Amino acid sequence: MDENKLADQIKQFQDLAKENPGVDVTKLVMNAFETNASPQNYLTKRQKYWAYTISAGAPPFGLLFALKFYTGGKTDGKTAAWICVALTVFSVVVGFVMFQSFLSSSGTSLDQLQNLKVQDYQQVLQ
Repeated sequence: MDENKLADQIKQFQDLAKENPGVDVTKLVMNAFETNASPQNYLTKRQKYWAYTISAGAPPFGLLFALKFYTGGKTDGKTAAWICVALTVFSVVVGFVMFQSFLSSSGTSLDQLQNLKVQDYQQVLQ
């Protein structure tokens, strides 16, 4: 629950107390704070560990975790989602740089790879 929802809920408690003087607003607010801060509302360390590992190791799948965490409604879900996105982007960039480095060390460029004709190689292999 974010701060705006919590503020709205407190406002509802205050309005309820005006209508019914016997309602204890303090207990209701304390219960709302406890519910908001409960460990059930956070991602587990294990969930974060696997999401971060997969985001860094298998970049496209990190975006799935990011989407899951972002829409999950957990307190720290949006932060974890942005970390997954950052790790995924970083991993893609590092992978691209490594691929470029590998090609340049072998004397091959991307233009040469794009100009390859599969039919020529199929004829040679037959």
